[in-house]
Amino acid sequence: MKKTVLSAANFHLHKHYYNEDDFAALPADVKKEVKQIVIYIAEKVRGTACVGFYEDGNVYIESCADEGDLDYDPIGAKLEIDRMAKKRRQFFNALSVWYKVFRLGGKGLKL
Repeated sequence: MKKTVLSAANFHLHKHYYNEDDFAALPADVKKEVKQIVIYIAEKVRGTACVGFYEDGNVYIESCADEGDLDYDPIGAKLEIDRMAKKRRQFFNALSVWYKVFRLGGKGLKL
């Protein structure tokens, strides 16, 4: 399934990326919240964290690291992502609805 990156952060490079080309219309408060989430996850997992959308409008959260990066724990990263997804479930659901309404024209919404 095709994915579109919304925001990403890298712990080692101390860099943050926001996909302004595709998501300029997203409210500033939401952009700030997404930035805080990806930076927090990147710091916790000591790697790269990414939040984006699948082509159906559902949100995904991922993390990864360079091969041989001994600071990165893939099991701990999965647990951290699951914890964040559960803690911020309402936020991610609202983000998914926004995408389905404004990017997909309402396709995929269950009323």
